[in-house]
Amino acid sequence: MTNAKFLVMLFWTITVFFLATACGQDEAIEEVEEEVLSSEFSNSFVNINHEQNREEIYLKNTGNIPFDWSVDLNSRTPSILITPSEGVLEAQDSVLITVTIDRTNLVSKIYDFVYHFEINNVDVETLNIRFSSFTEEKWILSKKVIDAEYSKSLDAIITITSGSILSVVDPINRTMESLNLNALGICVSVSPNGNRAVVGHDGLLSLIDLLNLKVLDQFDVPFSVFDAVLTTDDNVYLSGGDITSTPVYSLNLATGESSQSNELISNNTIFKLHSSEEYMYSVSKHLAPSEVNKYSIVNGRAEVLYEIANPHDLSFGHNLWISPNDQFLIEENGGIFQLDETQTKDLIFLSELPLDRMYRDIKFSISTGNIYALQSTNTFNVIKGLEEVLVFNNSYELIETSNLPKSLLIDDGIELIVSSLGQFGFLNNSEDQWFVITRGQEVSSGSDDKIEQWAVAYLSID
Repeated sequence: MTNAKFLVMLFWTITVFFLATACGQDEAIEEVEEEVLSSEFSNSFVNINHEQNREEIYLKNTGNIPFDWSVDLNSRTPSILITPSEGVLEAQDSVLITVTIDRTNLVSKIYDFVYHFEINNVDVETLNIRFSSFTEEKWILSKKVIDAEYSKSLDAIITITSGSILSVVDPINRTMESLNLNALGICVSVSPNGNRAVVGHDGLLSLIDLLNLKVLDQFDVPFSVFDAVLTTDDNVYLSGGDITSTPVYSLNLATGESSQSNELISNNTIFKLHSSEEYMYSVSKHLAPSEVNKYSIVNGRAEVLYEIANPHDLSFGHNLWISPNDQFLIEENGGIFQLDETQTKDLIFLSELPLDRMYRDIKFSISTGNIYALQSTNTFNVIKGLEEVLVFNNSYELIETSNLPKSLLIDDGIELIVSSLGQFGFLNNSEDQWFVITRGQEVSSGSDDKIEQWAVAYLSID
C-alpha cells in the first residue's frame, strides 16, 4: 500500500518595486516568505488484530500555516469510530487520532476500509484501515492429523499425528492423552468394539491397547502399510502403499501367524469392514476405472469372492462407506449401491446423492438414518476437503448445509482468516454431536511453506 502524502504548496512571490520620491532614492520591498500547506500521518496503514479494539496514530501539520481538517463523511462506516473527527492544526502541530473498532454483528473475516481526510476542504490524506473480526469456535490441535477413527468404547477420536504420536482425543471435554510411537504412523484402524487399534508404519505394525494406552506388540510386515482393517477377534488385513501390487496381507495378532491372498491388489487400496466381520470390500485409490472387490475373512484369511469392475458403468470413486445395517454403500462420487450376501444382488445401483459432488468422509446416523457428508475436490490429483458440510435424510434428500467455522492463521505477524476444510467426521455415541477434524491452510507470503492449523469443529445435531 502506498503511503499517501499530499503536499500543497501555496506560494506567492510578490516583488514590488517603486520609486520612493519622498527621499529621492530607489527602494525595493524584499521577497515575501513562501506559504506551505502540507500534512502527513505517522502511519497511513492501521492494522488491528482480532484481540485489539483500537489503535492510535498522529496527524501532523508539516507546513507553516494552520489548516482545518476533517474526516470525509462519505468514507465512514459504522464499525469504525475516528476520534476526534475534525479540528484545527497550527503549523508544525500534531493531533492524536484514535481508531476504535466495533465488531458487533460482524462475521469472521478481514475487513479493509479507506478513510479520506480533508485539509481545508480538499481531499488530501488517505488512511488505510484493516482489522480482523474473529471468534474461535473450534478446539485447536497442536499436530497435523494423518489419520483418524472413532472408538465407541471410549466415545473418543483416535488420531495418528505428525511426530509419530497416537492420541485419544475427547472432543467433549477437550482433553487428549497421547502415546509416542517408535515409527511414523501412516494409518490407524480401531477394532469394532473400540478397545484396540493398529497403526500401520513402513514395514511395521503396532498393536495398541486403547483402554490403557500402551503398545502391546509390534509385527514386521512386508511393505509400507497403506490401509488396515482390525476385527474384534484380533485379525488384521493390510494393503501396501509403496509398490505396484501386493496380495492382501492377513495377520493374526494373537498368534503372529500371517497369510497372503491368492490374488494381487493395486497399491493404495482401501478396505471397509462389513459389520458381520465376515466380509470386507475394497477399492483402489489409484486404479481407473475403479473396481470393487468383496473378500471373505471368515477364517482370518482374506480371499476374493468376486470383483465388479466399474459398477453400473458409473465413474465409481476411490473410496466407499458402508451403512450401519449393511444394506447399502455410498461411493466417493455419491453413487448408492445395494449390498447383499448373494453376488447377483450385491452392488446393485440404487440411487445417488442429489448433488454432483465428491465426498471425503461420510457417517451414518443409526437413530435417524441421516447421512453426514464432508465434501472434497480433486485438483491435479490432489484431494482436498471443502468447508461446506452436508446432511441428507434416509431418502437421500439434502436437508441441511452449513460451513465449518473459519481458521485464524498468522503469517509473519499478519492475521489471515481462511476457510476450514473438513478432513474427518465423526458422530458421538449419543448422536447429538458431529465432530469434524479441520485443516486451515495458506501458503506463506515469504516462502513456499504452508501455514496450517488443525482443529476439531463442533456441529450440533437437532
